[in-house]
Amino acid sequence: GRVQADRDLLLEDVRNHQTELAAGTDTLIQRLETLAPVEERLVPAHGCSPHKQMIGDERSLTLVDWDGFSLANPAMDAATFLGRLCREPRRRPGSAAQLEQMGATFRRTFLENQPELAHDLALYEGLVLTEQTLRAFRRPGDDQETVREIRLLSAAGAEMLDRAEGATTGG
Repeated sequence: GRVQADRDLLLEDVRNHQTELAAGTDTLIQRLETLAPVEERLVPAHGCSPHKQMIGDERSLTLVDWDGFSLANPAMDAATFLGRLCREPRRRPGSAAQLEQMGATFRRTFLENQPELAHDLALYEGLVLTEQTLRAFRRPGDDQETVREIRLLSAAGAEMLDRAEGATTGG
């Protein structure tokens, strides 16, 4: 719902200027619709998991600021966190290699503890990255940096949806 509304609003102007980027985003949204589950197990969720709302050390991690509390798929908060970690290196290549490593470690640990959520985590990461792609269209102008970011976010979203499809088929 929300992603489709964002798509329609944001891509209207883009379709005339950046048809390739708009078509790629449409493809991501169609894939999300195809992969979306009919029913999901819902659990209490933070609702927004930016790294700035976490405190911890090497043994524990705690989320603070629960204003966005909701019931959601168990993988949603993890996917939101991973999507935020994923975005920074794509916006500023070379400046955040440690974030990529942290994301890979977080994903691996999350799935070691809940391997049955592999499909859901990949699906929701794809959703988060598609939302980030749509938000990148909001930036004014056609500058090459924004186009590059959109392409990288779109590719990362497609990779996550490939993983979701592989997890669905057992691949």
